[in-house]
Amino acid sequence: MSDTLLKIRMLGELTLTLDKHTISEDQNRTRKMWTLMAYLLYNRGRVVTQEELLELLWNNTERHNPVSAMKTAMHRTRALMDDLAPGIGHDLILKKSGGYTCSLAHFYTFF
Repeated sequence: MSDTLLKIRMLGELTLTLDKHTISEDQNRTRKMWTLMAYLLYNRGRVVTQEELLELLWNNTERHNPVSAMKTAMHRTRALMDDLAPGIGHDLILKKSGGYTCSLAHFYTFF
C-alpha cells in the first residue's frame, strides 16, 4: 500500500477517501465512532491511552463497563475503515502499550 493515496478531510465533516472509496460522517453511524476516528487521526503518531479515550467519549455517561464499550467502539471504527479497503482499519489504528495510535506510515495524507 505504499503507493496508495489516502485523503483525509477534517474540516467540516470528517471524510476519508482511498482510491474510489469514501467514508464520511454523513453515513448513518454512531457519533462516537467518528469522534474516536477524528481524535486518533488528529493525534496520529502518539499513543492515546485508554483513560484519555474513556474521558473523551464516556465521561458523562453511566455505563457498567466503559472499557468494554470503548473496545466495541474501536472494533466498529476499524470495521468502518475497512469499507475503504479490506484490513485497513487494523493498519491505521494500532494497539500499543495501554492505548491506541493512528499510523499513517504507508500513506500520503492531505488535511
